[in-house]
Amino acid sequence: MAEGKCFHHPSQDAVATCRGCGKGICKDCYDVYGVSSGEYAGQALCYDCTSQLVESNVAEVNKLKQKTKL
Repeated sequence: MAEGKCFHHPSQDAVATCRGCGKGICKDCYDVYGVSSGEYAGQALCYDCTSQLVESNVAEVNKLKQKTKL
Protein backbone atom coordinates (compact mmCIF):
# COMPACT_ATOMS: atom_id res chain seq x y z
CA MET A 1 0.00 0.00 0.00
CA ALA A 2 1.20 3.50 -0.82
CA GLU A 3 1.84 5.95 1.95
CA GLY A 4 0.79 9.58 1.96
CA LYS A 5 -1.94 11.45 0.17
CA CYS A 6 -3.25 11.56 -3.37
CA PHE A 7 -1.49 14.19 -5.49
CA HIS A 8 -4.74 15.38 -7.10
CA HIS A 9 -6.98 14.85 -4.03
CA PRO A 10 -4.84 15.82 -1.01
CA SER A 11 -7.64 15.03 1.45
CA GLN A 12 -7.63 11.38 0.30
CA ASP A 13 -5.13 8.71 1.35
CA ALA A 14 -3.04 7.23 -1.45
CA VAL A 15 -3.70 3.55 -2.21
CA ALA A 16 -1.10 3.31 -5.00
CA THR A 17 1.89 5.10 -6.44
CA CYS A 18 2.02 6.23 -10.06
CA ARG A 19 4.34 3.95 -12.01
CA GLY A 20 5.36 6.86 -14.21
CA CYS A 21 6.23 9.60 -11.74
CA GLY A 22 5.74 8.27 -8.21
CA LYS A 23 2.85 10.56 -7.21
CA GLY A 24 0.33 9.20 -4.71
CA ILE A 25 -2.98 7.99 -6.16
CA CYS A 26 -6.25 7.65 -4.20
CA LYS A 27 -8.82 4.89 -4.83
CA ASP A 28 -10.94 7.14 -7.07
CA CYS A 29 -7.95 8.04 -9.26
CA TYR A 30 -6.80 4.42 -9.34
CA ASP A 31 -10.24 3.28 -10.48
CA VAL A 32 -10.24 5.85 -13.28
CA TYR A 33 -6.56 5.68 -14.34
CA GLY A 34 -5.64 2.05 -13.60
CA VAL A 35 -4.20 0.42 -16.71
CA SER A 36 -5.65 -2.84 -18.02
CA SER A 37 -3.39 -3.58 -20.99
CA GLY A 38 -0.11 -2.67 -22.63
CA GLU A 39 3.21 -1.77 -21.08
CA TYR A 40 1.65 -0.64 -17.79
CA ALA A 41 -0.99 -3.38 -17.46
CA GLY A 42 -2.06 -3.94 -13.86
CA GLN A 43 -0.28 -0.81 -12.71
CA ALA A 44 -1.48 2.64 -11.79
CA LEU A 45 -0.74 5.87 -13.59
CA CYS A 46 -1.78 9.34 -12.45
CA TYR A 47 -3.81 11.69 -14.65
CA ASP A 48 -0.70 13.48 -15.93
CA CYS A 49 1.16 10.29 -16.88
CA THR A 50 -2.00 8.80 -18.42
CA SER A 51 -2.42 11.95 -20.54
CA GLN A 52 1.21 11.79 -21.67
CA LEU A 53 0.88 8.11 -22.56
CA VAL A 54 -2.30 8.71 -24.57
CA GLU A 55 -0.71 11.67 -26.35
CA SER A 56 2.34 9.56 -27.21
CA ASN A 57 0.17 6.69 -28.46
CA VAL A 58 -1.94 9.02 -30.62
CA ALA A 59 1.21 10.56 -32.11
CA GLU A 60 2.57 7.09 -32.91
CA VAL A 61 -0.71 6.04 -34.55
CA ASN A 62 -0.75 9.24 -36.62
CA LYS A 63 2.85 8.61 -37.73
CA LEU A 64 2.01 5.07 -38.77
CA LYS A 65 -1.13 6.28 -40.52
CA GLN A 66 0.94 8.75 -42.56
CA LYS A 67 3.37 6.00 -43.56
CA THR A 68 0.57 3.79 -44.82
CA LYS A 69 -0.78 6.61 -47.00
CA LEU A 70 2.51 6.98 -48.88
